[in-house]
Amino acid sequence: MQRLQLSNDGKHVLYQQYTRTPIDTGFNDTQRRLLSFGLVNGSIEHLAKDFIRNIVGHAIDFDGNQLIRGQYTQSLMKINCLVIEKCHERKCITGINDEDNAIIEGILHYPPHKFEAKNLPLFILIHGGPYDASLNAFEANWYNWAPLAASNDWLVLESNDCGSTGYGDQFVDQVRRQPLSRPGRDILAAVDRLVMDEIVVPNRLAVGDYSYGDFMTNWLITQTTRFNAALSGAGSLEHVSAWGTMDLPLIFTHLFGGFPWVVQHLYQNQSVIYQLDRVRTPTHIITGEGDVRVYADRSYILERALHTLGIPVKLLQKYGHQFWFSKKQ
Repeated sequence: MQRLQLSNDGKHVLYQQYTRTPIDTGFNDTQRRLLSFGLVNGSIEHLAKDFIRNIVGHAIDFDGNQLIRGQYTQSLMKINCLVIEKCHERKCITGINDEDNAIIEGILHYPPHKFEAKNLPLFILIHGGPYDASLNAFEANWYNWAPLAASNDWLVLESNDCGSTGYGDQFVDQVRRQPLSRPGRDILAAVDRLVMDEIVVPNRLAVGDYSYGDFMTNWLITQTTRFNAALSGAGSLEHVSAWGTMDLPLIFTHLFGGFPWVVQHLYQNQSVIYQLDRVRTPTHIITGEGDVRVYADRSYILERALHTLGIPVKLLQKYGHQFWFSKKQ
């Protein structure tokens, strides 16, 4: 329950229902919803039922009308234009995964003074979640760092692949039982298209990010050798032990469609640990020493495995940090 707001007549409380919700039968993970709780009779009403997108904000005007703000990736308004102009230029792109004709949106962040240039080095920055999305908005924090990467001469792709919010619950639900392989195909299809259009050079490709973005990174470097470097931050290699130790085990039960002893083949088929002999990509690993969501030992295993295989690897452990790097050091 988020962003509680009292209605103008004082009879209802409006609130957003968080995406991950325990239910009697297990777990429900959909886009954010707007609901109203009646203070008089205790009734709950689902508002804006016909709005299929992800609701990220709401307000009440002077006449008592409910206003909602949906997630978007389209052209940015003028709010942060001065900051954006000084940092970098970006544009939204749409592509099709030829394998299943899925329409995928993304955001390209260009290096300074190279807007719409050709033959650029590409860094794929994968959002967390998986039920999240990359937005065309300026967010200055450690987790949303596409502008920083672009300022270091990378063309940065933030892809809203299968499972991202903002495109309807059916799009979100497509990653169930294939949480890595399905969106992984979308990402590789996007790379193929950028190479084909000569926007990026095929021998200067990098991939990475944090949390679920790292789950995907670890998966992708076992599926292809085309990446020249990878950044692996707090990602899982083997999902049974992750289910048993993390602080949100219901996410895994939902994603894989059951408990490890019920759908063991899915947990194994989507686990990177059994495919690490395919990796050829030099990898930089980062983890928080006190992480209780994705324990640091996952990163230790990855570092040891890549070292054993002779793959260049470096591990950075942030002492005093948990899952979120909120401290300044």
